[in-house]
Amino acid sequence: MKKFLLWLLMVLLGIAALLGGTVWYFYSGAQIEVLPQITANGQAIEASGCDYQVPVLGGVLFKQDARVIDRQPVLIETEERHIPITPDAAAIEITVAITKENQTVFEGSLGEYEAFRFPANGTYDYKVVQKFAPAAENERPRAYGSASYEFQVRVSVELSVTSTPSTAKQGDIVMVRVANNLDNTQPSAVLSDGTRLNFIQVNGDYTAYLPISYIQETGKYTITVTLNGQTYELPLTVEYLTYSKINVADASQLPDAAGDSSPASTEQFRSAIWPLYQQMSAEKLWDGVFIAPLPGVNVSFGYGTGSMLPGASTSVRHGGADYTAPDATEGSATNAAAVVAPNAGKVVFAGELGLTGKTIVLEHGGGLKSFLFHLSSVDVSTGSAVTKGQQIGTLAPKATLHYEVRIGNKTVDPVRLMKGDSALYR
Repeated sequence: MKKFLLWLLMVLLGIAALLGGTVWYFYSGAQIEVLPQITANGQAIEASGCDYQVPVLGGVLFKQDARVIDRQPVLIETEERHIPITPDAAAIEITVAITKENQTVFEGSLGEYEAFRFPANGTYDYKVVQKFAPAAENERPRAYGSASYEFQVRVSVELSVTSTPSTAKQGDIVMVRVANNLDNTQPSAVLSDGTRLNFIQVNGDYTAYLPISYIQETGKYTITVTLNGQTYELPLTVEYLTYSKINVADASQLPDAAGDSSPASTEQFRSAIWPLYQQMSAEKLWDGVFIAPLPGVNVSFGYGTGSMLPGASTSVRHGGADYTAPDATEGSATNAAAVVAPNAGKVVFAGELGLTGKTIVLEHGGGLKSFLFHLSSVDVSTGSAVTKGQQIGTLAPKATLHYEVRIGNKTVDPVRLMKGDSALYR
């Protein structure tokens, strides 16, 4: 009996040793065979390290697989100010850290990285870490943890100075853009007729908007941009745009003739409005395409239209677009039509003037302003912010609203801003 028990014990010990050896074999050899990749600027990047928990024997046990992989960092060359990073589809969290000459220039999530732009030329060191979640209770056990990726990006960005369109018609806007201005120096620009441009930052680039009014002489011009002592010359051709003309019996039939044009009212207008021409917000405030200030109403008198007085050799040109409110509706609670903000901005004037009646001026950024004259009521105050489409006043039945858009002291065609193809949106 003792011999049998001894034999049984030896068998059990052998089985235990075999099982233990098997477990140890699987446990000691457990590691991630193929680590997930990422892509940076379209180039595959292999992991340079990992810290995983790897399932053993179907998840009965987990073994840590933490190691550093000796790889030569991939070098990516770019002429852009940003490179995209695409993680593994299964990753649940991705962080990006960027250094240049041992100084941290960015550290954050992949979502935050989307807004990052290289601040200067040179070589940047990247470290990307992506994390993977363990399996849910009803899923097959899988490895989880994190993998890290190290690579370099060499940035060689060239300054770009452009304008669009190169051929503009009267009433248009020309956009001048200074892109890839890595040292963030403020540029300056002037048209060959002496018109100075004001730059603001739009989407990371310095951008200026040049108004081509209906009185701009046609012909060839040069826009000269100066930056860091260097000059860049951009050609511009201004073409004539044919405007309609109407004959009027006398000055009382001219657009905006209802205002008080006495010397006192004219001086009041100059004192209140002219200083606004030189003021501007350094921030883009407008939001998308402009809309009509009187929704659902067509223009009754267009921008640039000429009015011919009896015996006159030239017409009186119109610097805005007029909208006439519909007639009163029987049974309506209010007969006044709503006047809305053509775009988002800030109210820089709201009040009544002898020349233009109840008046609102909105700053949309970069010196781009909306001027609304002859309202029946004003619903906003100077200094308040408005959103596109917000009611800012009313217009009585059959009354006429005069709407101007100016950049500086020069008008442009408001209706073209409502079509979405203006250089303002490029």
